[in-house]
Amino acid sequence: MSDERYEAESSAGPEARGRWSRALRAAAWVLGLAMLIAAVVAVVRERAVFDGAMEQARSASIAVLTLLVVMPLVNWLLTAGLFAVLMRRQCAVSGSAGRVGFSEMVALVGSAWLLNLLPLKPGLVGRIAYHKMINGIDVRDSVAAQVWSVVCTLAAVTVFVAVQALVAVVAEPGDAGSVRGWMGFITATVAPVAGLVALASVIAARSGGRGPATAMLVLGVSLRLADVLVWAMRLALVFVVLGTPLPPTVLAAVVAAMMLANLLPIPIGAMEWMAGGAVAVLAMSGAAGVAGLTTQQALALGLAAGVLSRAAELVVAVPIGLVCSMLVARRLAARNARSAA
Repeated sequence: MSDERYEAESSAGPEARGRWSRALRAAAWVLGLAMLIAAVVAVVRERAVFDGAMEQARSASIAVLTLLVVMPLVNWLLTAGLFAVLMRRQCAVSGSAGRVGFSEMVALVGSAWLLNLLPLKPGLVGRIAYHKMINGIDVRDSVAAQVWSVVCTLAAVTVFVAVQALVAVVAEPGDAGSVRGWMGFITATVAPVAGLVALASVIAARSGGRGPATAMLVLGVSLRLADVLVWAMRLALVFVVLGTPLPPTVLAAVVAAMMLANLLPIPIGAMEWMAGGAVAVLAMSGAAGVAGLTTQQALALGLAAGVLSRAAELVVAVPIGLVCSMLVARRLAARNARSAA
């Protein structure tokens, strides 16, 4: 093989891989959009569930609807806090001098919140490129922090489900769905968050060497666990609006399924179907709150909850994403102007 041919094939390799990567990401987005449309169609076709959901939604109080819109803002800030902690941890481990402020990360996560709904997930790629250009953080460190965020999510969901299962075992039969049961649900999730924060503080105070990095990882899990709790409360309100409130333990299973769906490389659609599938499985198993529903009705109910949750999120994700994208673009423009000067 001649040198010219070898160089041509070597240079074509990355370009071909890049085209395949873009094609796969675009296909994932199209698949997600098709899944979302299919979810809406499935809900509308199940007339009993759809009509009942619409009637309940129209009669929902302003306070409940306001909470549905406000709670995604809490998820946004908790996610920004998680990535700020993980980026600081990764820079400390690798010895990088790069730093990302919390307000800066809030803007980046807010921008990515909207952009990641587009094909190819430009929000994730753009945030990594931003850290490289503005913060001087290597791409490998940004990718490592992203991987650690997945680890924190898996750990938080595991703790969340395990604690709720334990509460279900020790709770009295009449507690499910009652005020006492919900207080136990919230307490059983807040207590591990507080415990993890306390553990992180102890590790940071007493450990040397990699102790602070370990402490920041524990703190990251606690932030994600708090994020899961807010997701659970959002979903609880969604089912209340739909007229089918779920007991805490059943709700925990649906939340876990939706959080795991968010890890998939499909920006929309997967979460809605995971919610529908989880409710359908729970109905087949005779779980409280959905035991009287058929499989089709339970699937439609879960899909309706996923779609309504998505709609409430988009109400705030679009304006916040646009504002945050403007702030990020302004910072990039200022950096380019300084470089040109």
